[in-house]
Amino acid sequence: MKPVRLRLIAKRDLREAVAWYRERDPELANRFLDEVYRALGLLEQFPNTGGPVFGTNDPDIRKLPIDNFPYQIVFKKLKHRVSVLAIADVTLPTKPTVAIGSDVIAIGRPTFACCLLEGLGGSLFYTN
Repeated sequence: MKPVRLRLIAKRDLREAVAWYRERDPELANRFLDEVYRALGLLEQFPNTGGPVFGTNDPDIRKLPIDNFPYQIVFKKLKHRVSVLAIADVTLPTKPTVAIGSDVIAIGRPTFACCLLEGLGGSLFYTN
């Protein structure tokens, strides 16, 4: 079991998503939070879960869908913990693309792309 820690950007993603759902339906916001916490608990118990992030050669950067909602937890497995890089909305129409060396990674959330750049170095551009 590895502890799960959310980076500041992932916390902001979560706050924004909860606020969006809460404006529409407070019960829906609570259900969303329940699903996020359930997925984070699963990630803590099974840090090898989830699938690879398309376009990256780093097998430790993975994603885990949040059941019943169009979001994914994007995380990096580290030696002693799991670092959540983003709570990514997969429905955004404009997807930032990160270029790291020869790798190009299409992501559904700008904050994740910036967070990934912070840790790995590279450049950010947007695609439709």
